[in-house]
Amino acid sequence: MAFNVSQLVGHGSNMTLITLQGFRWVGKYKYVYFFMLLFAYIFVMLSDLVVLYLISSQSSLHHQPMFIFIAALLLNSMVGSSTILPKLLMDILSVTEPTISPSMCISQAFFIYFIGTSGFTLLSVMAYDRYVSICRPLQYHTLITMTTVRGMLGGAWLAPACLIGGATLLTSRVPLCKLNMNRLYCNIYSLAKQGCGDILISNIYGMLSTTLCVLLPSLFVFYSYGRILAVCMQSSKVFMGKALQTCLPHLLVFINYFIATSFEVISSRMDANPHSMAPNLVSLIILFPTICNPIIYGFKMKDILRQTYGFSHRAGGCLWRQSGGNGFSLRRHPVPGQGSAANEGSRRELEAWEHDHPPDVESAPATSTSASSASKMPTASANFSDGEEW
Repeated sequence: MAFNVSQLVGHGSNMTLITLQGFRWVGKYKYVYFFMLLFAYIFVMLSDLVVLYLISSQSSLHHQPMFIFIAALLLNSMVGSSTILPKLLMDILSVTEPTISPSMCISQAFFIYFIGTSGFTLLSVMAYDRYVSICRPLQYHTLITMTTVRGMLGGAWLAPACLIGGATLLTSRVPLCKLNMNRLYCNIYSLAKQGCGDILISNIYGMLSTTLCVLLPSLFVFYSYGRILAVCMQSSKVFMGKALQTCLPHLLVFINYFIATSFEVISSRMDANPHSMAPNLVSLIILFPTICNPIIYGFKMKDILRQTYGFSHRAGGCLWRQSGGNGFSLRRHPVPGQGSAANEGSRRELEAWEHDHPPDVESAPATSTSASSASKMPTASANFSDGEEW
């Protein structure tokens, strides 16, 4: 008898259930796997929340495109983990063989594929940001505005949502004949293979979606970092070190996504024995991408904490100075270590000047002296490759 997933959803999905046979390998080690995955889930959620809180709570951070993109990718990681791990944890401890309703299965498949593909589009947006930052620093503020950032984020989420939504809709129209799935969770291709109808259109559409949401963003990432590497090879060692320190976390996350996605695509198209494939699926697709993201971006915690520390101790990075007996004027104060390598000399010169000319709030105002000192004060370039301002 053939069932249609959309028809089953319309009848409340109480007519039948899909059996997930990928848990047969757990056996007596189910408590070990349960606590490993539980620890992974708690770690991912807490670490991502800490980074997101630090970014959102400091105006010096959530106005910088790089940290906005990092926050978006970590938000993706949290949603993806919550889509898979809670159900997986319950299924591991289940006394009977785990089952899932067709409506829940199709929803889970949509979110898994949406989160996975939007990860690639977000990484391509981050690669473009780093490319402009390093290769075209003088045009950074012109090309990467907050309007541009919002548009890129919207496109990075909207395009995968539309494409994956179409693939999910096509799969839900396929008559469902088999109700046993050798998987730990639902995905679109495995669900389509449970059908007894023609899935040629679904396969073609799936290949098109994979090309647009995975292959093209991946090629753009390779191109962007290739151009960055070419610029670094022609620059000083200091510039190369700063560029690599900025780009390395993004590259590691991209490689992590690419390996996990490749393994998922290959394994879903193989009629593999769940006893041997399931541990690899757990470690590569669930544990590695979700745990590695906060660890890798933990390298950026030094920058985040430094800016947070500077913000709290400088009252928003501002310094009050006496101004000609007419009260105080507000001037931006740089946080050491920020800015591009091209502005390092200007920053050091500015810090040396401030060291030799400390503010004297209690001294009598002297307009001529203030004007003379201001004329001697070095100026820093307004073009910063990382979008930060003095």
